[in-house]
Amino acid sequence: MKKDEFKKLYNQEVLKRNKKPYNFDADEEADVVIEAYNPLCGDKFNLYLNKEDSDIKSAHFHGFGCALSKASTSLLMELIEGRNKTEKVEKCHTYLEAEDSGSSKRLQNEVQKVFAEMKNFEGRVDCVTLSWKALYDKMKNDED
Repeated sequence: MKKDEFKKLYNQEVLKRNKKPYNFDADEEADVVIEAYNPLCGDKFNLYLNKEDSDIKSAHFHGFGCALSKASTSLLMELIEGRNKTEKVEKCHTYLEAEDSGSSKRLQNEVQKVFAEMKNFEGRVDCVTLSWKALYDKMKNDED
């Protein structure tokens, strides 16, 4: 991704999602609550998932963190809502693999590609993968 494209998408998507995140509220009646916490920088979100069978009926989050962390978590909530476990695991795995490998070719969502580009900025990968890793780890260890 070219620098101009990246800057434009960053301004359009990351900053927008930071200001108006998707489902940014605590759902005290959620079926599952997952904590995503980075003690090094202080970013901390709770992910609230309401399930219907193995599908995510609704996904909310609340907490605090930098613009990248909050925007990335917002995108995650939007992408997993209405998905089953297999789809959620695949979305998280593909995204985390893109961050690790440095290749965003398998990512279909343009906004995810912007976040994947953060690998080029030292210390920012933890911000954009925080909630993705927390959700992925929880799903790998759960039966349903």
